[in-house]
Amino acid sequence: MISVVCAVRDLEVQEQIKLNLNGFKPQELILVQGENPSLQRNLGVAQATSPLIYFIDDDTVVNPESADRAMDIFGTSPEIAAVGGPAMPRPDGNMSQLVFGEVLSNPWATFTSSARYARRGARRESGEKELILCNMFVRREVFLKLGGFREELYPNEENDFLNRVQKAGYRVIYDPEVWSARSMRDDLNDFVRQCFSYGRGRARQILAGGVNLKDLPNIMTALFSIYAVLAVFSMLPEILQIPFAAYMAITIIISIAIGVRLKSMQAFFTAVLSFLIVHVGYGFGLIIGFLSGRSFMKNKRPSGVEIRKVPL
Repeated sequence: MISVVCAVRDLEVQEQIKLNLNGFKPQELILVQGENPSLQRNLGVAQATSPLIYFIDDDTVVNPESADRAMDIFGTSPEIAAVGGPAMPRPDGNMSQLVFGEVLSNPWATFTSSARYARRGARRESGEKELILCNMFVRREVFLKLGGFREELYPNEENDFLNRVQKAGYRVIYDPEVWSARSMRDDLNDFVRQCFSYGRGRARQILAGGVNLKDLPNIMTALFSIYAVLAVFSMLPEILQIPFAAYMAITIIISIAIGVRLKSMQAFFTAVLSFLIVHVGYGFGLIIGFLSGRSFMKNKRPSGVEIRKVPL
């Protein structure tokens, strides 16, 4: 039995969410309205009655077969606390959305986290780099035992939680067939904000939960973002600009392939910009997140949260 928990800004989206379940019939659908998604999800889990929780977003289009597959995985061991797979880009988006999906699912942009946006490999032991919260199943008992999500963290609350899950001795499983689909950001401005927010969220996650060696590739993007700016404005000796030239050459080659696949010159130019946005935007988000220190930890619980169990 599964309870679906979804944090929303407006409860009026409930009919669309029911459609997005795509024929999947959970035991209950719990929507929590508010402006702090981590808090909202915690409150939703507290109200749930099923042993398994399925977290989705209000734009998640569910693969109805994912639930049965996830339940089978949980049934193999009581040590498995979380199961997830990719939230793939919807194929009906505009050209920018299609490009953002191509970029995020490309290892050149997101390294191992590309598995969050595309089916990669086979079922395996995994962790916070590959699971994504808008398509993640969790044992309710373990979630409550570990205190749920840090309510001062958003985004990256699931990354912090999954690190605590594994530190407590539980297992996390990635299965490429446990997938869903969702919309990408609408335009470059939204994409910039998304990447910056992800970088700032990673910094806050590290400040809240401590440094993990697996975070080093993420932290390196902060150094790269500074290096990239210096290289673009020719503020480095020529020999130090060679690595950036090589980076741009690889980016252009991959972007050409994306443009050919989508049959669009616009897609090529958007892809080049998008790769730079992922790396530089994320990197500067990290820097700002670290410079802001732990002030975000003082956030108070907002009022006006409303919980609704939606009849199915």
